[in-house]
Amino acid sequence: MPKELVSALITASAGFIGLVIGVWFTSRNQRIERKHRFLSEQLTELYGPMHAMRMQLSVRRATELKLKSIAGREWARKVDKAQAVGFEALQEATHDGFAPYAALIDYDNQQLESEINPIYQRMDDLFIAKFHLTEASTRQYLPALSEFVDIRKRYMRKSIPIEVVVANPPDEALLQPLYADLQKNFERLQDLMKDGQ
Repeated sequence: MPKELVSALITASAGFIGLVIGVWFTSRNQRIERKHRFLSEQLTELYGPMHAMRMQLSVRRATELKLKSIAGREWARKVDKAQAVGFEALQEATHDGFAPYAALIDYDNQQLESEINPIYQRMDDLFIAKFHLTEASTRQYLPALSEFVDIRKRYMRKSIPIEVVVANPPDEALLQPLYADLQKNFERLQDLMKDGQ
């Protein structure tokens, strides 16, 4: 075989091998990039916002409970003090002094309708809109969230008999597995993004 032919075959083979390696690396890099983009979308468009809304609800609930607890103690102290003085002082304290405590209850009720329930609705809407980004572990909780939101909405609009609500209350405890899953996936995705995966 002439040297020129062997040299041409070696050059062609090397070029072909280089092409195959280049295609393989490009394909691999594109797969990694697509995976990274999907993970980024999961984190920024679904799990991040859902987890943040959950934290917002948690803080508001904790604040509400804290203030109610303090108000309950202070009201009891006020009533006890008025009782020690006499019937008229007790009557005055319970009649005139209850207004700020009633305002606290009114505020909580107004906040439930204008702020808390809309957050739950946004969570449900986001879950549905970004369902394609959910992990299998998260998908199973959509029915519980949607039912919770629907029952609360019906209750607030007075379009459900109270007996039905009592028999099937919108129990946030049923959402705890969803909250745990959101946090787990949020943290997992953050770790993957930090590691550059």
